[in-house]
Amino acid sequence: MAERRRPALLFFDSDGTLISNSTRKVPRSTVEAIKKTSALGNIVVVNTGRPYYHIDAEVISIGFDGFICACGMYIRYHDTVIRDCRLSKDFCVNIRDYGLKLGVEMSFESHDAWFYDGNGRMRQWHNRERENLKKTRCKIYDRLDVPEFRFDKFFFMKHDANIQGLTAFASGIQGYFQLTDRGIFYECVPKGFSKAEAIGVLSRTIRKDDYETYAFGDSQNDLEMLKHVDYPVLMGEAPEDMRLYGFYVTKGLEEDGLFWAMKKYGLA
Repeated sequence: MAERRRPALLFFDSDGTLISNSTRKVPRSTVEAIKKTSALGNIVVVNTGRPYYHIDAEVISIGFDGFICACGMYIRYHDTVIRDCRLSKDFCVNIRDYGLKLGVEMSFESHDAWFYDGNGRMRQWHNRERENLKKTRCKIYDRLDVPEFRFDKFFFMKHDANIQGLTAFASGIQGYFQLTDRGIFYECVPKGFSKAEAIGVLSRTIRKDDYETYAFGDSQNDLEMLKHVDYPVLMGEAPEDMRLYGFYVTKGLEEDGLFWAMKKYGLA
């Protein structure tokens, strides 16, 4: 067990790091470890691609000090909202219409809602995400033409049958969005925002930028966060390409991987 000389700021991805992708449950050992490190005076923060109202109630109930959501577009520390950035409705509509014109299948996340095409080709993925959002406060729309439409970030799906449309769309939006390849889709976050950048904003705002920093993640959109901190931890289920960076790799989440990683570093 490592002995730390400074208090710590801990940043946790949500899906696959805190809550199981398969069972949609938070392991008891994870809750125990987070509560113990918090009692030791460390600061615990969820740092997720999900917008705030898309976070599972079981995760929120653990008792985190802060939330970085939508890849840095929303930052909250206790009851204080540090950042809440929104894209204009006109811009959102223009992006949606541009993608539809090119035959691109998209889904959109706003602070409190999720929009997708219920008649699209990714029904299986959409159905799974609907189930994932049942224990959240997120509103769900299975159409993209509703008056409430607006987004913070979005995804577009890969389809071999529409390479030309996908290529044109990606080229057309790359001046405005950072694209992250997530396997079956690309995640699109407005440029200037990231999980890593938000760590700096939060740390400076609460005047804890001299704290040791730890990050725990499992997927491609955690990469910059993991690179940014003093001690990066990769969950055991992470894809092989994430293991090339030399991060410490713990066991899988359901094998109490988060608990054992925190134990290793003297955090719990």
